[in-house]
Amino acid sequence: MAGPHAASVGSFLSFEKHHPLDRRLHDALEAVEYFQRGTLSVGAMRQQAFLCHAAARECTDRSAQAVARACGQAVATAHMGAHARNIGRYTRKALSGKLLTEELEWQKQHAPNRLYDYIFNH
Repeated sequence: MAGPHAASVGSFLSFEKHHPLDRRLHDALEAVEYFQRGTLSVGAMRQQAFLCHAAARECTDRSAQAVARACGQAVATAHMGAHARNIGRYTRKALSGKLLTEELEWQKQHAPNRLYDYIFNH
């Protein structure tokens, strides 16, 4: 679950515009790759998600805050798939227009079939 959603969040890291020196979101997305290879624990992934949400709390820009929250939710799917349900909500807060449409479509196309209804039809 974390892979597709984390890659999706990576595609709109406008967070960098407001926080160019903050590496927390990048580090969290990189951690997903290590988790998928089995070299990071669930606990370490939870910590990465917490760091993304801490970054969100520090944001004054709503779009950047939503991006950080979406990243946190995406990374959190490593320890609990239910977090995938919130990614679309934060995507809608972070993007608009064509970018929003494309991003949501990407998320739907890359969600595992067995979890599609759980994520998108709740």
